[in-house]
Amino acid sequence: MKSISLALLATVTLATSALAAEQDSIVFARPSFTVFHEFGSINRGTEQESFVFHDVFLSRSGVLVNFKATRNERLTVDALVGGTYWNPSFNENVSSESSLRYFAAAAPRAEISYAFGGTPSEPFLKATGGLFQYKYNEYSRNLGEYMFRTTAYPTQVMTGGLTWVDVNRASVTGLKLSQSLNQIFSHDLLISMETDQLPYYDLNLSYMAKANFKQAFKVGVGVQFARVLPIRPSITNPDVQYNRYYTLNDTTYVDNPDYYNQRLNDKPGADSAKYARGRYLGTQLDNLINIRGMSMSQALDSLSRAEGGNPTSYDNFNTSSIKPVIVASFDPKAAFGLESDHLNKNDLILYGEASILGIENQPILYTSRLQRTVAMVGFNVPTAKLLDVFAVELEWFGSRQPNSNAASQQTIGKTAEGLPVALPQPSIYNNNLTAGYNPNDWKDDDIKWSVFASRQLTKGFKWDVQVASDNARGFIYPSGRRYWAYFRSPSDWYWMMKITANI
Repeated sequence: MKSISLALLATVTLATSALAAEQDSIVFARPSFTVFHEFGSINRGTEQESFVFHDVFLSRSGVLVNFKATRNERLTVDALVGGTYWNPSFNENVSSESSLRYFAAAAPRAEISYAFGGTPSEPFLKATGGLFQYKYNEYSRNLGEYMFRTTAYPTQVMTGGLTWVDVNRASVTGLKLSQSLNQIFSHDLLISMETDQLPYYDLNLSYMAKANFKQAFKVGVGVQFARVLPIRPSITNPDVQYNRYYTLNDTTYVDNPDYYNQRLNDKPGADSAKYARGRYLGTQLDNLINIRGMSMSQALDSLSRAEGGNPTSYDNFNTSSIKPVIVASFDPKAAFGLESDHLNKNDLILYGEASILGIENQPILYTSRLQRTVAMVGFNVPTAKLLDVFAVELEWFGSRQPNSNAASQQTIGKTAEGLPVALPQPSIYNNNLTAGYNPNDWKDDDIKWSVFASRQLTKGFKWDVQVASDNARGFIYPSGRRYWAYFRSPSDWYWMMKITANI
C-alpha cells in the first residue's frame, strides 16, 4: 500500500510539474448517465456442492453517472459513481429478510491519469492510478480475463459480479503504466492491491505485452505475481495448525485429520491404509498441540520418537503465486481480405486465452499444473448484421477440487498473536460432503460455455442477452458474494437479459 501511495504521489508530482510550464486549460466533459435493468432466471444451479435448485428469477436495476475533467489535455480525472438495486440469489437457508430487495452503492471507476511525452492522444507513456477497469482480452464477452479473475491456492475461476451480463473485465485498485509503439506493440505494468479476496491489500505485480500483426493476428503474453508482497505474511501465508504439511518416515501428510476422514468416507479401497495412517498421525498431533500445548516442532519431535526416531520436517501452504497468461486472436477478414457489407467489424474473429494458476506445486493438495490450467476459446459468429455481436465461448478448467473459496474466506485459523487468517486451501472439508471428498466427483464442472448477443437498438439504447453455464456466484444478504460457483455441470445454466440506456 505504501508503494502504491508513493507511486501515485510521484505521478501527480510529475504531472503537476509538467503542467506548471504549460498554459492552464481545464475542460469539463458533460456528465453522462447510464440506466440499466438486468433480469433473467437460473434454469438449474447447485448451491454449495449438492443442493440442486431450479427456476430462480433474478433482477438488478442500476444507474451510473460519469464525471470527467481534463487539464491541458494530459491530466485526466475520471469517476463513475452510482448504485444497483438487487434481490438476493438462491440460498438454501433463505429467510424473509434475505429475500428483500437491497441497494448497493458503487464507484466502478475513480481514476487519475497523465499522458507523458508524445502527443496527448498518442503519448510516450500513460500512467493511471486509483480504481480502474482493466481488460487485456479485447474480444472476450464473459469467460477469460484470468489474470485478475482467478486464484491459484485455492484454485478457482470467477465470472460475473453483482450483475452477470457483459461483465468481462477486472476492477483494479493501484497503478498502471501503459506504453504503445506504432500500434504494433503495447505493454502494461500494474501494481495493484488485492481488494476482492481475503486477506485484503496484499500487493500484486502484473505485466502484459501484446503484439499486433496487421490486425490479422494478435498475441499477448503476461504474468502476475499474485500477493508478491503480503501486507502481513503471517496472515497471507500462515504457519498455523491445519495449514501445514509434514514429512514423517519419507511420507508427506496434510496436518488436518478432516482431510483423511473425508477420503476414508469415500471408500478409497487400496488407499485406505494410507488415509487411516494420515488420520491417526493428525489426531496425535491435534492432541499434542491442543491438549498438551506443544508447538508444531515439539509435537513432531514427540511423534517421531514414538515412531522410531526418524527425522521430520514441516512447512505451510502458501497463497502467493505466479500465474502466466497467454491470449491470442485471429481475424480472417484482415488476413484474407474478406471485408463485406454483411459483416460487422468483429465477425469471424477467433480468440482464446490460457493460464496456469500457480507455477509452483504444493504437496498433496496442489500437485498437478494441468489441473490448475484454465483455457477458453471464443468465436464471433456472423449474423448478416442482425446483431452487433454474437459470441460463443467455451472453457476448460481441469481442477479436481470444488470451484470455491469457502475454506480460504472463512477464517478458521489464527496467528500466534490471535489474528484470524484465511487458509489457502480448497473447500474439501465442508460438513455437507457427507460421502467424503473424491477428486473424481469434480470432473463434471470441467466444461463451461457462454453465448452472448448484443444489438444497438437506437442511439444510446442497447440490448444484451447472455445464456451461460459459467463460474458465476450468487449474492445474498448480508454476506455478499457466495463462496461456491453455482454451475457444476454444462446442464446447470442461466439466461439473463440487459437493457441499457446511455445519455
